[in-house]
Amino acid sequence: MKDFSLCIAIVLTLVLTIVGTVGAISVSVSPLYVEPDGTITVNVQDMPDGTECTMSWEVYIDEPGPDFQWNIVGLVFPVNLDKADFRITNQNTVTNKFTLANDVPDWGDRELILEGNSVNGIWTGSFGVPQGDFINGSWPTIQNEGTMVAGKSSVLTLLQWHGTKMANPRIASQTSGGPDDFSLSFSFSGIESGEVKFTILANGVNVETDTVVIGSPESPTGSILVRSNTMGAQIYLDGVSYGTTPAMFVIGNVPPGLRTITLEKNGEVIFSKQVMVYANRITTVVANSGIGPQPTTIPRPGQSGALNIRSDPWGATIRIDGVYYGVTPKMISGVSAGDHTLTLSKSGYNDYTATITVKARGVTPVFARLTKGTATVSTVGGIDVFSYGSSNPVGTIDPSDLAGMNRPVISNRLNGILYRPAL
Repeated sequence: MKDFSLCIAIVLTLVLTIVGTVGAISVSVSPLYVEPDGTITVNVQDMPDGTECTMSWEVYIDEPGPDFQWNIVGLVFPVNLDKADFRITNQNTVTNKFTLANDVPDWGDRELILEGNSVNGIWTGSFGVPQGDFINGSWPTIQNEGTMVAGKSSVLTLLQWHGTKMANPRIASQTSGGPDDFSLSFSFSGIESGEVKFTILANGVNVETDTVVIGSPESPTGSILVRSNTMGAQIYLDGVSYGTTPAMFVIGNVPPGLRTITLEKNGEVIFSKQVMVYANRITTVVANSGIGPQPTTIPRPGQSGALNIRSDPWGATIRIDGVYYGVTPKMISGVSAGDHTLTLSKSGYNDYTATITVKARGVTPVFARLTKGTATVSTVGGIDVFSYGSSNPVGTIDPSDLAGMNRPVISNRLNGILYRPAL
């Protein structure tokens, strides 16, 4: 048994940052819905040696408490990531224990046990930073457990792997970093309901973002409205790129918790702030800077809008034009303007199907009340806006005033082309 020490913090987002030829590397995640203990597969094609990648998995789970425990089962890395490091963070926790076992062919096995108490509900750490270890082989044990903050009903975990695909210099039998085409298949045990968000970046460009729903999660998400006087700044949420600023930009489907918003322009960080995201709220962030004169005419985004879908009861399956989009409540952005068919389904209730009209550059709120006999739906004209740190709305915002709603929740962007994968 070879020992290695590792400090970890958890929010499971799979961010695959690929530094290489973007057009040559493709990544897909399937399926987008699994029952508890169901298998999730990440397929990677045409990843050559020398590729620098970062994998970040954002996991948001419903948990009644006071304890939590879940495991990643069956994960095998058929490639070697060298010059690697690993990071993890837990939110809404009091005590934490993370156990990691690794079996590496022609090298041996190693084990890590990390334990610690949270500070203000957050526990964080890292291993091999910067670029001091390797990631390879099978992982028979990846377990996260602990106790929760009183009154909380969810745990948010951020797990990030980073390294360069290459032969491991510690293992003489390795002559390359592994196959260019490979798959990672695994499941989550101990999670009855939740979501895992996978975000794939290539050369700093968001190639794909997929959210896999596990079971029937009921915990709602929130949104972040970014206001900035700087045009063309790259917006990052917890290190993941979400596009560039016009005057206003909305990031939807954000799990509640403490998140970091960063703006960069011309390689320089011009704004960075931690904000608390609340369920069913839009948190506003004013990210102004003094960089250069800004244009007086703000360009508007393309012909897309967003839907803020809520239902009574929660947890209804959402399909738009037959494509699965998760469960209610949910903010879905990047929906093409015009008419769409919305279907909400929940066991024990009648399906609801209606034609809805999405306004370009706006948010269309939809509320549907499902019953065993009938279902009704309504749209409203405004959304409560909450400022960071406030427990009361500071006002309402008209959907037509919301710009920047051009980020799909379940989508694949590659070379500027938007694809909506079927379930």
